[in-house]
Amino acid sequence: MAISVKSQRVLVTGAGGFIGQHFLRALDMTGVDIVAQSSRDDLIQAREIVRSTSQVNLADFDCVFHLAGLAHAGARGASMTEMMDVNVNATRALYEKALEARVPRFIWLSSTKVLGDVAEVPVGVNGEYRPEDMYAESKVRGEKALLELAHGDTLAIVRPPLVYGPGVKANFLRLVRWAVSGRPLPLAGATAPRAWLGVDNLCSLLIRLMQSGQNEISDDRSTGRYNRIWHVRDEQEVSVSTLLRNVSDFANRPLHLFRVPGSLLRKSATLIGLGGDAQRLLAPFRVDMSDTLTQLDWRPSVSHANGIKEVVAWYLAQS
Repeated sequence: MAISVKSQRVLVTGAGGFIGQHFLRALDMTGVDIVAQSSRDDLIQAREIVRSTSQVNLADFDCVFHLAGLAHAGARGASMTEMMDVNVNATRALYEKALEARVPRFIWLSSTKVLGDVAEVPVGVNGEYRPEDMYAESKVRGEKALLELAHGDTLAIVRPPLVYGPGVKANFLRLVRWAVSGRPLPLAGATAPRAWLGVDNLCSLLIRLMQSGQNEISDDRSTGRYNRIWHVRDEQEVSVSTLLRNVSDFANRPLHLFRVPGSLLRKSATLIGLGGDAQRLLAPFRVDMSDTLTQLDWRPSVSHANGIKEVVAWYLAQS
């Protein structure tokens, strides 16, 4: 049976980040009692804000959402040691404390990047690890560390692809800027389907996982095995060229795409240190989330087009 939501007290780490701020707003609508870990003081949805998880007694919580970590610009500037400390060691230590405190649910954000950046066939939760950079490697090690400790149905690891929404930064914001700039872009050939995730859909899944009880997510009740890894994406998988067209249409700006051979584009990008970026623009990356849909009785509530529309409206208002 689903756990009663309104009776719960939850801890959200990384609450001041892009995903964290959206999640607090979504979580606040469920009526739970929220404690946020953040360096920010303006998170009005939280009843209490702490700078460190050491300031709270985990035994007081029904669920811990561990959203904190090094990602995007912070990850690019970090050493492997720093990445390991934050994304692996700190995550493992927090889960160990949660287990000791008998917290019923611990939900951690990993990334589909643990499976690489290319997948022509939708890749499932049991796909082979193929990290392409330090960030992805740290997420692989974080997953392994948590899975070694996992007990019962306490653990849920969520693997999102690139997450977008109002306030987005880094690579997705760059795509939006390209699309509204009016400059010619050599991406007419970027037609391979790729997985994306609107932040509202991610928040919806996180809340669904909080609500889920043991009987809903058990793989095999007779053996006590549990699903611990969940894939999530928008229902639609669209190419980069389609995404750019959607952005330009909603922004009412002209889009000029021209075709350059993929091999030439990859080679040029590699010469300036952006080989990985070219691969993410041109190659397919498809994600299988069938287990999430069937076992959690959940579906993304926001279409990819509507999610893009919200981002464009936010971007134009900021500009």
